[in-house]
Amino acid sequence: MNNINTHIEHCIEQYKQIASNENIHDLDAIKYISNKCSNSILIRDITTHKICYANDAAVNYFNLVKSEVEQVGFSFHEKLLHPEYNHLKVSIVDFYNKIENYNKPFEYIYYVKTYKGWSWAYCHCRVFSFFKNGKPKYLVGAFGDVADEILTNKNTAKDMQNGQINNELYSIQYERYHALNDREKEILYLVSQEHPSLEIAEKLNLSKASVDVCRKILLKKLDVKNGIGLAKYALFFHGK
Repeated sequence: MNNINTHIEHCIEQYKQIASNENIHDLDAIKYISNKCSNSILIRDITTHKICYANDAAVNYFNLVKSEVEQVGFSFHEKLLHPEYNHLKVSIVDFYNKIENYNKPFEYIYYVKTYKGWSWAYCHCRVFSFFKNGKPKYLVGAFGDVADEILTNKNTAKDMQNGQINNELYSIQYERYHALNDREKEILYLVSQEHPSLEIAEKLNLSKASVDVCRKILLKKLDVKNGIGLAKYALFFHGK
């Protein structure tokens, strides 16, 4: 996440240099810089809320059709953002409606639809271009996938709990874990220790069929696809 922050700040400095040439349109300058970025970049017209441009990394990450990007507009959130977080579209608009926030970043962790399915993505938004009256014109969002970091990095968890990263999404995962009963948590932990179902059944004096059923329930309750997802969940939340 720090890499994305540093990268977007560097892009802003590049933009200022290019945009100082009055013969270059500001949107063209932003597109030029975006195309040099390895991070996924979306450019939004703040006045219309329309997505003006997505670089190749964003097209691939969000599994978009480039010719359709400009038609997505404000429905970007409905198309790519998990329904639980649709309110964020209003949060961004409200944030940049305040003059004191014009030069501040809007940072969030989103649950988004990507080429690999639903995943966590960190986003760092900044206003790159302003109208002559000083109001923001184009907003640039740099995205980076942080699914593995959220589920395995203890420092990230600590930052989220301390509010250094918006903790709303973390809280949802945390609540899902604590909605499990003690037996489910016990089986989840043993799964994270790479015990097969038969060994878990013997340890807990259960039938293998009962353990297999519980594993399927865990997949559904925690919204993960396989044993690897279960293991990451257990490693991240066990003992919290």
